[in-house]
Amino acid sequence: MTYPFLHPDDVDEAIVDRLEKICSETAGFEFSLTEARWFGEAVVWLAPRPEDPFRRLSMLVEREFGTRPYGGADDEITPHLTIGDRGPVDQMHAAQDVVAPFLPIHARAAELALFQGGPAGWAEVRRFPFR
Repeated sequence: MTYPFLHPDDVDEAIVDRLEKICSETAGFEFSLTEARWFGEAVVWLAPRPEDPFRRLSMLVEREFGTRPYGGADDEITPHLTIGDRGPVDQMHAAQDVVAPFLPIHARAAELALFQGGPAGWAEVRRFPFR
């Protein structure tokens, strides 16, 4: 939803409480991942429909914490699910080809998950259920 967020050392109980409040005031929602798209040839991703619930949640987090999605690199929020990031282009096209027959994928957003990245990769820190 929002990357980057805060440095892991800055995520204390007050931050957790604020995330819990945002999520407790956010209703879960249905969505579908409808098609694969690309950011140049660097990232292949799946587009959700509708986009607005993801965009609203990103804007709430941005307002609360002052964190700009994508580090402020883009003015517009583009909700997406990354399936390939800066890998060999042929492998990312292969990933797109594997996923395409399963689209659309229907799902329900019921919670926000906070992840922390480090030398060993990504680790889930906590989940925050929506109301």
